[in-house]
Amino acid sequence: MKFLVGFLLLGLALSNKLKDDVFLKPKLTLKHDKTVEKVVPHKNEDPLTVTNETEIDIAIGGMDIGTIRLGLFGNTYPITTRNHIHLCNHTYGYGYRKAIFHRCIKDFMIQGGDYEYANGRGGHSIFVVNGQFVNFRDEDMSLVKHYGAGFVSMANAGPNTNGAQFVIQTVVTPWLDGHHVVFGKVLAGMRIVDLIQNVRTDGHDRPNLNVTIKACRVLPAPKPYVVTKLPVPLDQV
Repeated sequence: MKFLVGFLLLGLALSNKLKDDVFLKPKLTLKHDKTVEKVVPHKNEDPLTVTNETEIDIAIGGMDIGTIRLGLFGNTYPITTRNHIHLCNHTYGYGYRKAIFHRCIKDFMIQGGDYEYANGRGGHSIFVVNGQFVNFRDEDMSLVKHYGAGFVSMANAGPNTNGAQFVIQTVVTPWLDGHHVVFGKVLAGMRIVDLIQNVRTDGHDRPNLNVTIKACRVLPAPKPYVVTKLPVPLDQV
């Protein structure tokens, strides 16, 4: 009977593969000392207020295909935004440059940011406590939801396990609400995201050709502005 129950639970876990973005993370080696700071989100402000912008240049199989520009909800999710900005800027000597999108599922999402192992098992945050890198906590996930194509969220291995990996949606994914922090939205280059989701992959959703973040950068902070909940058209330039 115990065997039967265990087998049924295993089958349920496998059937929910696409609903859970879970990755085991190995012990990490210290490279930089940064303490997690207590940051309180701004109150009485639209959660979809963009305070920061970043860009990532994409190559597929070594061929440059264009740039994706992201708007970040820095007042809504200050810790998550700070982490993303410093990884984009390589502030501490590591980050997204040369990382790949290792998991691409058409009509679902593209996932990248594992700059350590390029397989979904690495990519630590910028935060360090007591000399060890730590995952950082989930900020209030009720403020922004997975409204549709173009919204950007953190990949994780369960509650409060945010590191470096992130996801760009290509469809609305309400089953992820309350499980992943949605901290940004694609402002330009959604057609590049669409190209990435359509690459050929193996049985583990890994692209046959490397989809590489060839370069990335933090843009000058704009005057804060609000974006809509509407999905981003897949043909957006």
